[in-house]
Amino acid sequence: MLLMGVMRVPGTGLLRRCATAVALAGVVATGALSSAGSLGCGKTTISVPITWESDVEAAIAKARHDDKPLVIYFGASWDTAAKELEYVTFTDPEVGFLVRRDFVAVHVDTTDDEDRHEQQLVQRFKVIGDPTVLILGPDATSEIARINEFVRPGQFASLLRRAARPDAVREARFEMAARARADEARWAEERRKADLAPPAFLITIPDSP
Repeated sequence: MLLMGVMRVPGTGLLRRCATAVALAGVVATGALSSAGSLGCGKTTISVPITWESDVEAAIAKARHDDKPLVIYFGASWDTAAKELEYVTFTDPEVGFLVRRDFVAVHVDTTDDEDRHEQQLVQRFKVIGDPTVLILGPDATSEIARINEFVRPGQFASLLRRAARPDAVREARFEMAARARADEARWAEERRKADLAPPAFLITIPDSP
């Protein structure tokens, strides 16, 4: 959306027309505006909160229906890195815009680690600690990216842009297969070296008198 206005050119006393780009990201439809900041004659950023689903199965069904990738966030209220993600990264205007436009987002609250349903989700998605952010294809099985720590907004936005590309799932599968082949080759070489290596020590048994 472009808003036309005027601005004073510093040091000249002149006025010129200025087109300011405003990233609304669904504000009109949702009314979810939280804050705004101006960068002058150029871009005005508006921070729009991410709408997190709470039902994983419903989110997966929506992702498949809309053919959109998933962002699944596992985070506990007591985890410091999770709080950093929530207050720094997830509130970033660009991150919020990308998630709302291109993804279906769901938050799994892992505060109560004795909750049976939570435990099942942790096992299902192979979550080993908090926080964990999974970016999956629309089928909810193809893993495009996995984050196990706090990341800055710029890095997360880059991951989102990559994951939103039409060929993201195919690339992720190719990279996963390449890593598996590399791991197998490395272990095969380690086994070959172990077979060729001399014994680490020898035990000498004296002859009987």
